[in-house]
Amino acid sequence: MNAEIIIPTVILSADRSMVYRPPIRIPEWAVAWVFPELQQVARPKLDLGRVTCFSEYFVEKEIVPGFEFFEHLKKMSLISRCLNFPDGVSIAAYEYCWYEFKAKRVFLWQSVVHDGHQNLFVPWVQNIRGQMPIIYWHLLERFFSPGYNINVKNSLGLLV
Repeated sequence: MNAEIIIPTVILSADRSMVYRPPIRIPEWAVAWVFPELQQVARPKLDLGRVTCFSEYFVEKEIVPGFEFFEHLKKMSLISRCLNFPDGVSIAAYEYCWYEFKAKRVFLWQSVVHDGHQNLFVPWVQNIRGQMPIIYWHLLERFFSPGYNINVKNSLGLLV
């Protein structure tokens, strides 16, 4: 007899009703957010079961330069469905996110920054098994460059 194991969806809740909440600060090396209006908006509940990869929007490619990936998201009007830095902070605080995301990178595309030298960076949550998740910054290269491309099948960050 085969039994189906059902794992309940994890919902991260955060109290966003506080009158005072410290603003999300831009990194010291960055000049500005690309979408500053999206940085203080955080979801009251984040259903991790609704976070998916981008493969259906990049059918013809598996590996894409970061800048091309970002431009495609903007062209398809998908930025509003992506995660932002406050969402990433909530995910990074969740100690079991490795099990939820199977060691995939969770990109926070609403929180892209530029450094004043025409370089764009996207934050992403690194969730290595056995370690607390950490938020890193990924350079969005305009051309194929080892280590700076986006693997579409291993990249999460879109809400369905």
